[in-house]
Amino acid sequence: MSLSNGTTDGNGLKWTVGLLNSKYKYLTAETFGCKVNANGVALKKKQLWNLEPYVGAESEEETVCLKSHLGKYLAVDQFGNVTCDSEDLDAHARFRVVVNDSGKWSLMNVTRGYFLGASDDKLICSAKAPGEAEYWTVHLAARPQLNEGYFGKDLVILKRGQITRTTPKLAPSSPALHQNGFSVHYTCLHGGYSVDSDLEAENLPLGHHIP
Repeated sequence: MSLSNGTTDGNGLKWTVGLLNSKYKYLTAETFGCKVNANGVALKKKQLWNLEPYVGAESEEETVCLKSHLGKYLAVDQFGNVTCDSEDLDAHARFRVVVNDSGKWSLMNVTRGYFLGASDDKLICSAKAPGEAEYWTVHLAARPQLNEGYFGKDLVILKRGQITRTTPKLAPSSPALHQNGFSVHYTCLHGGYSVDSDLEAENLPLGHHIP
């Protein structure tokens, strides 16, 4: 598979995303001390995360993991502390994506059974059900090359399947994981209508998501 804005390996496709919380701050991996918080005010290097399919012996369902720009995995330890200091992938870094009706994501840590949230300047994972602090808006910063298509602020043209629609804003909902990588379900959130389409990873459009 040929990629320009995304990368791939034997485990499938990796997406570069930013996660914006309810207070409009980005999930951030600090360069020093392996600290992680939700203090980012813009989508820059420290706010970029690789969203990858979780691959492990205990993986029996579609789950994901998040890797920081430092190559370390976001995880939740046995005490519920949110960490991002290990380059080794294990079950503590495994999350299930749950999407609400507005297209926002919540991330349930599979090992703990609690949802990832932000409180003041720190991350917590103690909610049994997602609330305002546990919902995240996902901004796609990079994704794979599309053979034919364009993605911009005002126009989406997808030649594959003859899907054509002009829309000011699209939001991704839950990713589906397949052997060849992700497919992302896009939902239009503007203009009083919705456009839903499941697109395989290699057919997703190029471009930068402009919130």
